[in-house]
Amino acid sequence: MSPQIEPGANQPIPHPRGSRLGLVAVALMLIVAALSLPLLALASEVRSGDSITIPPSEIVNDDLYASSRKFTLAGRANGDVYVAAGMVEIPGSVVGSLYIAGGDITITGTVGRTVRIIGGTTDISGEIAGDLMVFGGTTTIGPNASIDGDLLVYGGKLDLEGAIGGDVTGTVGAMTIDGAVNGDVNLDVQSLELTPSAELDGSLDYTSRQEADIAPAADIAGLVDHTTISPWGTGEGIQARVFSPLVRTLWLLIAGAIMIALAPRLAALVSENVRRTWIPALVGLVSMVLLPAIAIMLMVSIIGLPVGLILLTLYVISLYLSQIVVGQRIGTLILPRKWNDGSRGYLLLAMTIGVILISALRFVPVPFVSALTNLVVAIIGLGAFVLLLRQLRPAHAAGRTGS
Repeated sequence: MSPQIEPGANQPIPHPRGSRLGLVAVALMLIVAALSLPLLALASEVRSGDSITIPPSEIVNDDLYASSRKFTLAGRANGDVYVAAGMVEIPGSVVGSLYIAGGDITITGTVGRTVRIIGGTTDISGEIAGDLMVFGGTTTIGPNASIDGDLLVYGGKLDLEGAIGGDVTGTVGAMTIDGAVNGDVNLDVQSLELTPSAELDGSLDYTSRQEADIAPAADIAGLVDHTTISPWGTGEGIQARVFSPLVRTLWLLIAGAIMIALAPRLAALVSENVRRTWIPALVGLVSMVLLPAIAIMLMVSIIGLPVGLILLTLYVISLYLSQIVVGQRIGTLILPRKWNDGSRGYLLLAMTIGVILISALRFVPVPFVSALTNLVVAIIGLGAFVLLLRQLRPAHAAGRTGS
């Protein structure tokens, strides 16, 4: 007989001290990662340690995989470079592509191909021959920076002072264009500013709640198209309707209803992890940077590829479901405590109220409110899912608890 959540409401759901299932899963991932390292070493160079420095006189002829607290590449890497570190400095040159997961990233050297970054703060003043993809908090493309390809950015703030050879696309909280863009600019942005030094050879197409601050001296060769955000989308096409804010909210409610209907205990456990907000917030903040880095390092190996793909998929799913988890907790705080009987009906009502409130915050006409809401909810929800690992237990143990 499956365990039932007893009425009464205010009693916390018991948290088992250990999770044999969770430990087995973590152990399996570590074993796979360990087995992957020898295979990586056959066709590449692997380095790890507290601090890794490649001096100007050193040349790395193979692909390089590095993991450390601080990584500095002042020499030359003739292959691709994969880095997971707290601080990353690239004053040297990379002939191939560069992949970075880190906190504080500085690129002053040259990269021959594509650069992909997941990080907190990124400062680029070097030359990139390919595309640049950045997912992070603050990104600065300095006045001496040159990117021959496209720029794709998702983050809180972007200062563009250098030269972009292709298009600029992405979603940014605040963006300032003070450099040159040879292609088009297509953005979903909270606030946008074009200084008198801005030069756009293409068109400017942006979606925002407010008009961009465009200096009269800014040089824009193409058309300027501003699309405002409405509950039913940002355009007249079917795609705009399907991805409109109200429809996305409806999808969340449906996903939450399915989650509660199929696994009410799981939904209650994850939501309970948000009780002490600072704990899942801290765990989520670390996991948001660490999990993608681990997934990338696994995927670049042969044996670790399936595990890396699974980990990355679970990571993305957790970020999406975080809105449901946090919303359910918000609804629990709003509803009377005596209503909390642990039933599916109560969980569904709490989730619906919370998800609607979170979605409503995205329409507040104040800069950064929407982006900040998304970030905070994602961090707390991800942390709640990660904490769930220590609560998993075999079915027979759960049955004894419920009996």
